[in-house]
Amino acid sequence: MDKAAPRDMDGDTSEPRYFGPRGVAVIVALALIIAFFLGLAAFLGTLCIYSTGSCTATLQSAGDSAKLSLLLRPGAREFAEIALLILFEGGLVGIVALAAYLRAPGCAGALLGMGKAADWSCLPRALLTALAIIALLSPLDFIFPELRGLFVLPEDRWLLILMAIVVVFVAPVCEELVFRGFVFTNLRARYPFLTVNLIVTSLFALVHASGGLAYVLLVIPVGYLLGWVRERSRSLAPGIIIHAAYNAICVILALIIY
Repeated sequence: MDKAAPRDMDGDTSEPRYFGPRGVAVIVALALIIAFFLGLAAFLGTLCIYSTGSCTATLQSAGDSAKLSLLLRPGAREFAEIALLILFEGGLVGIVALAAYLRAPGCAGALLGMGKAADWSCLPRALLTALAIIALLSPLDFIFPELRGLFVLPEDRWLLILMAIVVVFVAPVCEELVFRGFVFTNLRARYPFLTVNLIVTSLFALVHASGGLAYVLLVIPVGYLLGWVRERSRSLAPGIIIHAAYNAICVILALIIY
């Protein structure tokens, strides 16, 4: 993939017409906006459903944690956060998949980085690197105590299982399809790997910026690693496995430490 992939200008070649940087930027921005509002609607809707008060009172208290906690049933906020994550991730994938289909119905999978056989030789090294990243960055929660709040898991067993499924399985698949799939594939058809990986890693970190600067510092190294895996393997599958393993280890550590 050192050279730009050929473009299908007439629709009769095996390669799709890749999106240019402007098209990628517009689609990703649109996907983020729609996914944000979908997630917000899911969050607020879930709070209303599991509130002991009226929906109006619940929404008016949404910005006040103390008041909101008095209105919500146990586990409602955690369930609302899970619903937000599911709708946000699903919205991202849905918009980029729709854009890929509308661009090239017969090659939509290729525009999402799918369809090529994976080179699995980089997987062991990537797994070891992911473990090293976790080990090196684990002291950050002592430097930035606010990180500990991000890794507090639900006390309810079923909510914990649901959150683990979303974090370990749903999020890695969705995020790899969007970032190392759609964005990486389309930009890599025009630009060198280093440039593309820096852009994709920055976008990946931006999506996780709601956790604060410290959380971004945790995300950047693994984001760059996932881009390297995508380049070396020429497939999304190894990166999804690395991403899922990384998240799973973080969940296990959160259970043990917090």
